Parts: sequence; C-alpha cells; structure tokens
Amino acid sequence: MSLFSFLKRKPSQPQEQRKPRGFLPTYVTGERVILSKAAARLRDSYEIRLAQYFAVSKGLRLTLAVRPSAQMEPSLAAYLRQQGTEITEAQMDDYSVYFGHTKGDGQEGDGWVLGNSAALTALTQSTRSLWLRDRLRIGATFGGDTLHELERTVLKENSRVLNVDGENVRDALMSLIAAAKRDGGTLFVQ
Repeated sequence: MSLFSFLKRKPSQPQEQRKPRGFLPTYVTGERVILSKAAARLRDSYEIRLAQYFAVSKGLRLTLAVRPSAQMEPSLAAYLRQQGTEITEAQMDDYSVYFGHTKGDGQEGDGWVLGNSAALTALTQSTRSLWLRDRLRIGATFGGDTLHELERTVLKENSRVLNVDGENVRDALMSLIAAAKRDGGTLFVQ
C-alpha cells in the first residue's frame, strides 16, 4: 500500500453502541423474576434478554407471563427454551411496556422501557393529540407514512413523562423515530 492510498482511506464507521438500559420486572420473588408482556406478538427484544440476564445474575429464574394465544418470534422462543425460561399464559392488568425500533432487515435496534401499564395510561392521558392517543397502545407499529405522522405529532407534544431510565419520553421517542427512519425500519410498542 502506498502512502497516498493510506492517506486516502476513509475512516472506519464507529460501531453503534447500545445505551445501557433498565427494565421493570412485574414481580420479583425469592426464586423468580416475573416479566409480564401484554402484546399479542412478542418480538425478540433487548428488554426480555435483559430480564433473563438479570434473573441469572441474581441466581433466579425468569418467568415470562404472556396473554393466552400470544405468539413469539421464533428466535425469541428458541432463546427462551435454551435459557430454561418458564413461559406461562395469564390474564393480566399489570405489564411492562417497551418501545423499540427495528432496522430495515428486521433486526432490533435500540429500545427502552416506559414503565408498567399505569405509565402507558399516564402517557396516553397526558397526550394532547387524539391521533396519538388512539395509536399509543401495546402492539402498535409505526413505519412509512405512519412513522412520519408519529414524528410530526410527537414534535408538537410537550411531555413531562419519564421512562424507567429517567429520560423524557418525548425526547426518547424522537430518538427512536430518527433511528427507525435512518435504518429504514419501524418503531413498535410491546
């Protein structure tokens, strides 16, 4: 390699670093960490993997409580089987709420936990936009035109609600929206 070709080389792109995140177990007992998820379709998300890691690091077992007839992505089902996670079906009023984004290839990007079902209710009630109130729910996915509409709507909001990481939800949503747009993906609520 000549000196000139060395000088013309483009710097390598920095690796995307995942921001350390928290999660919110629904219950913790002396033997188990219980994470309740209300989505009809469960994605292989950082939140669930973090819950598994937390349980193992504390010498506990993860129990994932899902609604009857909930469907899981195959990669999540395989991971949970491999880890020995107990999966139980249950009707539930309290559950964890996760906002995440997928990349254009379907892989998960960043995400964060809003809180529990009460936090989702508080966020929805604090929202001025009827369009947003109607769409901020478990199972929602925003892509293409709806992602652009979500961005326009969230920009107009003035939320004081914080997620479990202490971030302003409006700012955290705008960050996920920007990432989903950059990656040609979607934003989802689980």
